[in-house]
Amino acid sequence: ACPLYAVNIEDESRNEVFKQYDLLKRKRKYFYSFAGGYQSACYLTDIRLRIFNLNKKKRQDCMIRNTGGWHFNCDVYGGGQDVTGKLNEDERHIIKTKIYNDILLDSRYALAPSGSGPNSIRFWEALGAGAIPVLLADTLELPEHKLWDKSIVRVKESELDKMGVSLEQEIPKHT
Repeated sequence: ACPLYAVNIEDESRNEVFKQYDLLKRKRKYFYSFAGGYQSACYLTDIRLRIFNLNKKKRQDCMIRNTGGWHFNCDVYGGGQDVTGKLNEDERHIIKTKIYNDILLDSRYALAPSGSGPNSIRFWEALGAGAIPVLLADTLELPEHKLWDKSIVRVKESELDKMGVSLEQEIPKHT
């Protein structure tokens, strides 16, 4: 089965890019970022669509990238796996993965909306890449942990438009 977890972080064959940096000292050129797709019939809410409209003022220190469909769509629905479950990734898929990982590595905050279910794989990938996740998934219930309030930012989906101000106020907590 195709992995539905932070595969770019957890899979040893994919996470070398993250191991070569001191993630705590890495300079981040993006204040916040989101790279992902939106298929209206597949996602719980329209939060991703709203994210794509977020940076209309074109802040130079923010990256919003609409990648089209789900990154693993071809792997799951198009026969992109062999009988052992190994993904048969073409050059285009590998390049898209590199771009995605570079965006995460270059981001101070990573927007983490829900996907087709309440979980946000990007949330876990952001943590692994040293970016501070901005959880935009009202239905996701995280496991109890006393450090969540110091290590992530929660923004209600209905408050997305106010997020920039919220993040500016969060900076002292995460430095």
